[in-house]
Amino acid sequence: MKVGIYAGSFDPVTNGHVDIVQRGLNIVDKLVIGVLHNKNKSALLSVKERIDLIKKALEENEIDISRVEIVESNELLVDFAKENKATINIRGVRTTKDYEYEKDMALINKKLYGKLETVFLVADSDKSIISSSMVKEIISFGGDVSEFVPKCVAHILKNI
Repeated sequence: MKVGIYAGSFDPVTNGHVDIVQRGLNIVDKLVIGVLHNKNKSALLSVKERIDLIKKALEENEIDISRVEIVESNELLVDFAKENKATINIRGVRTTKDYEYEKDMALINKKLYGKLETVFLVADSDKSIISSSMVKEIISFGGDVSEFVPKCVAHILKNI
């Protein structure tokens, strides 16, 4: 069984994240989503809220969640991969800046855990502008983010 991981803060989960999960499931038999608490960022939602919203967003988009596990993780990515017996690290890439950062991380992760291969999935053109940071910025000014996030997320964000 090919197990993959997809780790990030998902604060909040976007349509881009959902797309990467869906496409990642074409590569692996099981995908473990690691929801991280990023100490360098101010969180909009709690880890529990993010986990719940990811599950709802995947169901809303009719993604087979029987092949997905969503868990909290606060450990080094390679340790998270080992713990979950994963050999594939799924990463979404929107820009060349993303690629440069992710490439360096992939090389370091490979050095630390030789069995871990990183697979880059290039964002679909209609999702390449979406980021959680961008979504947070728009809602901080009372803007509408409904075209960038799943419906269940848009509903929650309207009430923040």
